[in-house]
Amino acid sequence: PAPEHDLPRRTLFACGGAMAVKADVFAAAGGFDPEFFAYYEDVDLGWRLWVLGHEVHYGPGAVCYHHHASTSRTFPPETVRLLQVRNPLLSCVKNYDDENLRAVLPAALGLFLRRMLLVSGLGDPRPFRIEHARGEREGLLARLLAPLRGGRAKPLLEARVPITRIAAADLIGANDLLGRWDHWMARRAEVQSRRRRPDAEIFRLFLQPLWCIEDDPGYRELHEGLARFAGLERLFEGLSLPGSEPHR
Repeated sequence: PAPEHDLPRRTLFACGGAMAVKADVFAAAGGFDPEFFAYYEDVDLGWRLWVLGHEVHYGPGAVCYHHHASTSRTFPPETVRLLQVRNPLLSCVKNYDDENLRAVLPAALGLFLRRMLLVSGLGDPRPFRIEHARGEREGLLARLLAPLRGGRAKPLLEARVPITRIAAADLIGANDLLGRWDHWMARRAEVQSRRRRPDAEIFRLFLQPLWCIEDDPGYRELHEGLARFAGLERLFEGLSLPGSEPHR
């Protein structure tokens, strides 16, 4: 509670735990996407409503009681993580127009990959670099010659390195999009065929689309570099200024 939150305004989406929507509009828009299951399904719905020509408004006079995280905390963290990293990607794929998705998606996937590495627990990368692997050459040769000596060679694909379950969830989440590409392009086409409002109008609701919350220097370097390379700085120009409210 604060004075800045006591102003009615338009908003990209309403929190799924504190919203009201006309039943006919909800049904016509397709409701919450059942393939999301949870997390960002409200972002997807709100964004989609704007694409379809409707509006979403924040009413500060409304009162709602929400038992926060009463369900998610009962599940293993990797299952929640998968939804939290996958569903934003699916929201982007469904709701950006063609031109803007071509700019945003490669940057989003690049940052996705960097975050996955940061939580992977892999540690020192030198064992994977050939310039540091000279001591392994004899061992590799011995494995390859093992069948000739009556032994059994261990297939290279059987080699294992541990990664965290959180990083595995990230990998699976990304593959839910990339491994079902035709499916999600068809789902996207359903939304885009009914578009009634251009992205330029919806971007006014994004507020700070280039906000970076990661502290890792390499991530921040990639974040800024991809924004420049993909033209996202120009795309979202004027929407990242603290305190600015172009959505009013």
